[in-house]
Amino acid sequence: MMVLIVASCTPTAEEPAQVDIPPSSTFEMENFNAWPTDDGNRGGRQETRIAYGLSALTVGIWQAFTGLTMVLPVAAFKAAISQTPTYNEDRGAWHWSFTVGDTASATQLICDLYGTLSSDQVNWEMNLTKTDEYEDFVWYTGVSRLDETSGSWTVYRDPGNTERAFLQIDWDRDTTEGTGTIRYTDIDDTDGGDGNYIEAGRVSGATYDTYFTISGTDLTEIEWNETTKEGRVRRNNGDWSCWDTNLEDTDCPE
Repeated sequence: MMVLIVASCTPTAEEPAQVDIPPSSTFEMENFNAWPTDDGNRGGRQETRIAYGLSALTVGIWQAFTGLTMVLPVAAFKAAISQTPTYNEDRGAWHWSFTVGDTASATQLICDLYGTLSSDQVNWEMNLTKTDEYEDFVWYTGVSRLDETSGSWTVYRDPGNTERAFLQIDWDRDTTEGTGTIRYTDIDDTDGGDGNYIEAGRVSGATYDTYFTISGTDLTEIEWNETTKEGRVRRNNGDWSCWDTNLEDTDCPE
């Protein structure tokens, strides 16, 4: 998908201090990009990769779900970060206005993001307009601490139809340690997955420094080392099954 962006700005007077949009890692699950894959030179036999294969299948289901539903919201979020806002006195909010276009479908979406300072946090609202179809659809809302250490987002779907919230994103981060978590929770009670979630995180000083925790019919915990690719998986608090640097099954260290 290619994204076209057209920004609009209007100068204002007596502007308060500008609020900043949190980084894209608070909205996009970047652990999908860190998931270990075969580089083509490892020579492992597929039948020896039960632990890794189970993990890859479980992660892939969520990756497909978020890929279908979050591609445009993520693109718009990243586009907003690159824009220069103006202050909207009527709303008492900073305003990012731009157009996102998907060249594959010739879809033009007018995006208006508002950030309102409230004590030690910022309240966010992204409105979406598509000419002749809908206007000021609330695409997502959110809240973030001023120091950008934690916050949440709620994403909505089906503008102009059965508009409803479908995904909640909760996040926290420690910029000093380079650690943090982000959780996607399905909150759409019409799709049969209400309450299911995937949580991704990075920790410091552990053998397995990157992880997914996935809750659905089962609770699946997946941990791996982002550098060496070795990892482990377990379901419903059972025994761990491990894979090595070649993604092949191996005995778990004691």
